[in-house]
Amino acid sequence: MTGPCSRGTSGAGSSRRGRGGWRARRGPRGRRGPPGPTFAAFKDDDDPVADPDRFTTSAAGRVVVTTPAPGRLMAVYSSTGVSALCSPPGGGSFGLYVDDVPVPDTRRNFASGSPTGPDVLLGVTATAVPAGEHVIQLGFDCPAGDFVTATLSANSDLGVILLGG
Repeated sequence: MTGPCSRGTSGAGSSRRGRGGWRARRGPRGRRGPPGPTFAAFKDDDDPVADPDRFTTSAAGRVVVTTPAPGRLMAVYSSTGVSALCSPPGGGSFGLYVDDVPVPDTRRNFASGSPTGPDVLLGVTATAVPAGEHVIQLGFDCPAGDFVTATLSANSDLGVILLGG
């Protein structure tokens, strides 16, 4: 057999024969390229209120993260249930916030004193956040009265994914 890939030559500087035939030497590692594109989208739900009555301070509904680069955040909250009280009794809402800014499409309504759930809130910040520390938390609002208290399931998860960083 003759040609550029005849026995003893491979065109790639081969010097070893592997199990399946001749193997080329590994070349130098190339320069690291930019990260690939990322994308996330969700159905259009109601947005949380811009100025909630109260942000949660419990570990079940609040987490501080440090992002290595700027970008939009996909925020996620999952729980077996949330219960909140308004005074006078009436309905209210809760949603996800990043640095006190509502995360679009994450509003859930509740009847005062009645547990919700299971709940999954998913949304992407409307704008990019800078690299650094960010607070992700639930915010509660009672439009017809005052927020009294909320009970969050201990069986809950809260976090973010950096998009486009």
